Amino acid sequence: MKVGRFLTTMAVTVACSRAGKGVEGAPVESPSAVRPVVTPAEDSLMAVLGAYRDKRITADSAAGAILAYIARTHKELNLQMDSTLREAFVRRSKARGR
Repeated sequence: MKVGRFLTTMAVTVACSRAGKGVEGAPVESPSAVRPVVTPAEDSLMAVLGAYRDKRITADSAAGAILAYIARTHKELNLQMDSTLREAFVRRSKARGR
């Protein structure tokens, strides 16, 4: 009877140790190790927004970059804008006829 329990315990232990590996022997990446892919256009936009945040460029320049990103990628963009940037964005949008 003790041998049966021992074998059952060993089988469960081995099964549990393999359950987290996915493919046999392949390392499992933690969610923090998986990073989203950032395209060059997104990287450029983030650089522009960072420059605007640091007051190195004007709101009008940042709004132009945002509109260029939208026109180039045809993607929707969900940004929180301060009132100065929002006004520049609306002004530049109207000038482009959007």
